[in-house]
Amino acid sequence: MIHLLFVDDESAILDITKIYLERNFGFQVETTESAPEGLLLLEGGSFDAVISDYEMPGMNGIDFLKEIRQRRMDLPFIIFTGRGRERVAIEAFENGADFYIQKGGDPKSQFTELAHKVRQAVEKRQAEKERAFLSNIAQQVLDSVVVIDSASRISYINEAAAVLFGYSVDELLGAEPACLVANEDRDRLSAGFQELLEAGRVWTRQFKGIKKDGTTFFAEIKLSPLYEAQGRLSSIVGVIRDISDRIRYEEELQAAYGQMQAAYEDAKASRDLLVRQNRELEESEGKFRALTESTPMAVLVYQDDRWVYANPAAEEISGYSEAELKSMYFWDFVESPYHDMIRQRGATRQKGDTTAYRYELQVRTKDGTERWIDLSSGFIELHGRPAGIVTAIDITDRKKADEELRKAKAWYQTIFETTSLPTAVVDENTRFIVVNNELAKLLALSKEELEGGKCWREFIVPEDLEMMLGYSAARRQDPASAPRNYEFRVRSGSGEIRHIYLTVALIPDSLMSVVSLLDITERKKAEDALRESEQMFRAISTAAHDAVIMTDREGRISMWNPAAERIFGYRPAEVFGRNVHSLLVPGEFEKAAAAGFEHFEMSGTGALIGSTVEMEAIRRNGERFPAELSISAVEIGGSRNSLAIVRDVTERKQAENAMKMANKKMHLLSEITRHDILNQITGLSGNIGLLKEILPEEPLMQKFLGNIEKTGKEIERKISFTRDYQSLGIRAPRWQRVDTVVRHAAAGLPAAITLTVSTGSLEIFADPMLEKVFFNFFDNSRRHGGRVSEVRVSSRADGDGVTIVYEDNGCGISAADKEKIFSQGFGKGTGLGLFLAKEILDITGIAIAENGEPGAGARFELRVPSKCHRAPERPD
Repeated sequence: MIHLLFVDDESAILDITKIYLERNFGFQVETTESAPEGLLLLEGGSFDAVISDYEMPGMNGIDFLKEIRQRRMDLPFIIFTGRGRERVAIEAFENGADFYIQKGGDPKSQFTELAHKVRQAVEKRQAEKERAFLSNIAQQVLDSVVVIDSASRISYINEAAAVLFGYSVDELLGAEPACLVANEDRDRLSAGFQELLEAGRVWTRQFKGIKKDGTTFFAEIKLSPLYEAQGRLSSIVGVIRDISDRIRYEEELQAAYGQMQAAYEDAKASRDLLVRQNRELEESEGKFRALTESTPMAVLVYQDDRWVYANPAAEEISGYSEAELKSMYFWDFVESPYHDMIRQRGATRQKGDTTAYRYELQVRTKDGTERWIDLSSGFIELHGRPAGIVTAIDITDRKKADEELRKAKAWYQTIFETTSLPTAVVDENTRFIVVNNELAKLLALSKEELEGGKCWREFIVPEDLEMMLGYSAARRQDPASAPRNYEFRVRSGSGEIRHIYLTVALIPDSLMSVVSLLDITERKKAEDALRESEQMFRAISTAAHDAVIMTDREGRISMWNPAAERIFGYRPAEVFGRNVHSLLVPGEFEKAAAAGFEHFEMSGTGALIGSTVEMEAIRRNGERFPAELSISAVEIGGSRNSLAIVRDVTERKQAENAMKMANKKMHLLSEITRHDILNQITGLSGNIGLLKEILPEEPLMQKFLGNIEKTGKEIERKISFTRDYQSLGIRAPRWQRVDTVVRHAAAGLPAAITLTVSTGSLEIFADPMLEKVFFNFFDNSRRHGGRVSEVRVSSRADGDGVTIVYEDNGCGISAADKEKIFSQGFGKGTGLGLFLAKEILDITGIAIAENGEPGAGARFELRVPSKCHRAPERPD
């Protein structure tokens, strides 16, 4: 009787459904109005299936189903609801519902359908459990089990059967059973199948089986038909045993028995014949003993619980003598896990069981060593009583070999999967058999896609395919005729072309190959870039006007461009391999140059590396000339080289000397002219002074004389500016302490103006005319600042540099004039003071700006770069 749990929040539905199912279909139905109560009933009772409404308060039918599945209750579950929404049905089936039935319509038809679905779900679940149970039993039994479906195909096979025939389970599923039968027995076994189908009862036959490797053996098969509920044949179950040993023993025993029977019959007729037959029997026993004592296979006979015979091979394998074995129970020398099985089967055999058994067992020898044996057992009669005969082969070495092979396979598989190189096994038809993850990543496809029938030729660019197919074919004819390593290009699944370096080898005794790939795309790009760089360098060096000379670590010339040939007068063939110092450096400098080069070769550093210097070089004709030399270190192939750029500066030096001479002459001319003009202005000023004294009563004349005097002073100031500007940049910049320079510049400052200097020990690297800068600041404050009473000079850190601030409390500078005040000629005076200050500061990169507030005073800021300031203590 099917026991149901029905959950619905409508009591009327519960009652009518319970009555209908129990009265008309013989079900036992328990009901409840909520899913939580249903869970409690399921925990405490035994039910065959659950029927549930969908919409219920607290927990709906789907949540009820989920909770049942989470509690691992594998009960059939049917949704019985008035809601006909497709979404609910889909969700129900996704969460493991067996059926979904919509309420409504004719009650009789509806409840009949519900009862049918319940019975169908319960029977299906029971069938699944029975199938799983039977499959588990089939896998546990030692006999071989094969199930043949109605289409005469193998639908199930256990591991024992797969091992017996030498196949994997997957290889035999779906195959025809005839593949397991030797050709000479196929028709006979096929006729037996037909007999089974017609008679409908268990059928047992012997036949000759065939293994995957082609070897045959004697087997016994017991076939049983399985029928569906409707009486149709659904499948045939076959149980197969290897009876090769039994057949052999039976044949031997049958022959022996025939001889003994003949002897017995002859004995009754004649005593002489009996004597002769006894003698023949003794000879037969002697032959048997001779056979068993010469075979490497252990042969033992047991009767009751003890061994009664053991041949020398049994003594050798077990380590016990025959006498010691005869004192032991026949199950003693096997390992304890096998004791019960061996004892039980030995007892049943002596009760008449003639079934042949074969095992692989562990035994413990006399010295405690564990060994593996392949054991077969059979039934005989000894002295008129049942006995068992056992043959055993020592397979310890084979077991060890199998284990080593397993470990080796695991080891190679680990290497195959963990190597950083894309690797694959391919067959003679270019198909991928096995690939690792790195190859899948390279080709931008999954391992499953590649191993599912993809061929490597699909990924080769057309230009390389013919070459690779030729190598592949040649390698299978003669491995030595094709290279093991070469380069080619592949196009991955994403369309990207990659350059590959291949290593390939044939697997021994097969036409398959192992290939490993190294992606050299980036190396190829680098080589192309290097080649382009070399071509560009050669083009530049060929077109360059300067000499480009490269030397190796011994100072020998290895590169000599056309400009070097033009400048020094040597052709390339004349200089290659010669020492650069003895060839191009004047004798008095050669030793020093060689020492510097030796230091460079040892350390990779040197005073000239990365800098430009002037030197004297020598041409082929012995002429010395000034040259500008730049040297860089270059590493090629792991070896340190030097690259020199040499510029002939003869013409530039001549121009510089000519310019120096012209400047000297101009300077002399300017000094003479300035001296003469100042003398004339002095005379002019004296005459104006005399005229003012002579003509004191002439106002108009006094005005004109004042204008002339003013013009003369302006000329004098401009002439003085030319002297200052001429001195600008003539002397090299030097380090100057700021507070000292400021106080010297302020020597003529009126006493009414207070000066505060707070620059500490700050020094800056500037033109010697730095004092003139601050003099112009003071002069500007005094003459144009209005009522200036205070001047402050300070400094502050500004990033890596320092800012020096000059500020007064005068009227300041208007916003419109801030950018103009440093222009030549701007201002109320000569317009040259601040212009000169900016020019002086520019020499060492010091920037100047006016950032004061109009009406609050002038503020000049000097931004000194990091390399142009220093101080014992960093200024605040």
